[in-house]
Amino acid sequence: MNNIFKELQQRKVIRVGGAYLVAGWIVMQVLEVMVPALHLPASVNTIAAVILLAGFPIAVLLSWVFEITPEGIKLDGKAAPGERFSAETRKKMDYIIYGGLAVVLVLIIAQNTFLSGDGQAEMTAEESDADNGIEGTRAELADLPADVDLAEAPKLGLPPIPEKSVAVLPFATRSAGTDDGYFADGLSEEIIVALTAVPDLLVTARGSAFFFKGKNVALPEVARTLRVAHIVDGSVRRDGNRARITAQLVRASDGFTLWSETYDRKLDDVFAVQINIAENVAKALGIILDDELRNLMLDVGIGDVDAFIAYQRGLDFYARAHGDDPLQPTLVSANAEFDIVVANNSDFSQAYLRQADLYAHILMDKVPFQGELFVSEVGISAKEALDHIGADLDAAFHAEHDIDQKLMIQANRIFLSPNWSGLGSTMDKALSQAHGCTSDLWMSDIGPIFGRAEETLEWNKSRMHCDRLDAAIRTFAAFSAVMLGRHDEALQYIQDQEDLLGPRERDTTLQLQALLAAKRYDEANMLYDSIEPSGMITVQVPAAQGRQEDADTALQKMLADEDLAVWVELPVVAVSGDLEEANRLAAAIDVTPLGPAILSAATSLCLCGSPFDLQKTPNFKRQLEQADLPWPPPSPIDWPLKKPDAALPGSGH
Repeated sequence: MNNIFKELQQRKVIRVGGAYLVAGWIVMQVLEVMVPALHLPASVNTIAAVILLAGFPIAVLLSWVFEITPEGIKLDGKAAPGERFSAETRKKMDYIIYGGLAVVLVLIIAQNTFLSGDGQAEMTAEESDADNGIEGTRAELADLPADVDLAEAPKLGLPPIPEKSVAVLPFATRSAGTDDGYFADGLSEEIIVALTAVPDLLVTARGSAFFFKGKNVALPEVARTLRVAHIVDGSVRRDGNRARITAQLVRASDGFTLWSETYDRKLDDVFAVQINIAENVAKALGIILDDELRNLMLDVGIGDVDAFIAYQRGLDFYARAHGDDPLQPTLVSANAEFDIVVANNSDFSQAYLRQADLYAHILMDKVPFQGELFVSEVGISAKEALDHIGADLDAAFHAEHDIDQKLMIQANRIFLSPNWSGLGSTMDKALSQAHGCTSDLWMSDIGPIFGRAEETLEWNKSRMHCDRLDAAIRTFAAFSAVMLGRHDEALQYIQDQEDLLGPRERDTTLQLQALLAAKRYDEANMLYDSIEPSGMITVQVPAAQGRQEDADTALQKMLADEDLAVWVELPVVAVSGDLEEANRLAAAIDVTPLGPAILSAATSLCLCGSPFDLQKTPNFKRQLEQADLPWPPPSPIDWPLKKPDAALPGSGH
């Protein structure tokens, strides 16, 4: 052994190998900085690493055969003693090489031991904020430290960040075609959907991941806000029938690229790219995929370029409809795009669920009191809307692959129908089995008023993990907590929401309701006076404190609004003390196509038990009995002006 080591040392193999390792490490460190700075593809790092690895045995072999002398390179043994470096020079070279190896070793250990935790991610985020000119983003997206202790944390429901967690950010568009942005969004969503099929992986939902579209926020900060350990991002450039797609998986704690690839493919092959990206992400995170799981990942997406572009256009219209654009006409435009989706892929449940929203709004926002004569502003009658909503929910149920989401769709399908048989048991199954990324539709609204507040709260807490920036989730959690009498918990959810996304009118309303439920009237009045109140809270704040004149004045101002939905009017009339008018409104709603569903929605807004007498709503009473649901719900707020609930004697509800 000593002879071998001596021979290696004499032939300078150890010296050359050490020098090669030091030089190679320096090259890789330089590339890690220069590749992103020069916007080179991430594959440059991979190519360089392969070349360096392949060059190592060649360098060692050459060092065995040749010798470097002051006179140049000569075959080993052919150099005369006077032509070789002196012993002192060789010793200095050894010291330099061994010292370099020691420095490299120390830096590697430090990088993987001391700089791989959340402290490094935090430092990187701060540096990136300054570099990218996004000062203030950290305040806007304030969040818990990743190692929060839930037993003592004031913020609720946030366990440590799981290692097998990832967010897929919307891919950047590198071309300017009409639909190129939708194409890039569609590809990103298809990757999200494919990864969501992996049971051992927590994947951030589309809404939260797409929150960062167009925002210049450092990846570590994105990861901390979404509470994931890894980020997938990339870019797309379309050119005719071809697309160049670049993707990478980044570890958030230290910014290390775990995997990257660039694809040049025809558009017809883009779905193979999507699955390949998803598979490589799963593999890099240590998840083993079998054939069954791969087939599931292939089945859950849209699978057609034109269809997923249409779906992204539809989602754009859908968001605008729930923003500032006219609601029903814009939803008609959205549904035209969703029609293209289902024509190309009848097995995509989300398109059907989105389509059903238009018909729910037709039947609930402007309650069709005219019965068969009612025609909405977009030319759809009440009967047509009822038929459409049933057909869309049926199609969504049959198309859905996820059994938990299927149960949730079934619960909503029963709720938005004239027969509630099985609703109670289906709700129980859906809420108990639903995982964090399951869409809720109406269950978060009605669960708490039908005796499922605890189950609804726990489910929404689980939803926070994969859809951190969905504003509705904490709102629903706060509503459930208020219904359970856990006022401080509700206020904390609202504060968390404001920390992440800023103040919202619906959350301020819930904050005031939580304070009223806790009888913290001074705080409620201070908050009320500090905002520009609107809507039902203008009646509820004075009504909860017995101020009849102020409540009546606010109510009359609300009623002057021609666009006031009747299911918002009903609860404020009830808490202001006009039971006769509340019963009249409830009876009129009860005979409309979705009357019982509308009365449920009105009750969830009221937080007042039952806002009407049950005997005035025979259809609602019949459907409660079909579902075996408890009635009336609890009233978390004391309403001194409201008349007592009048449940039917001996009804069991």
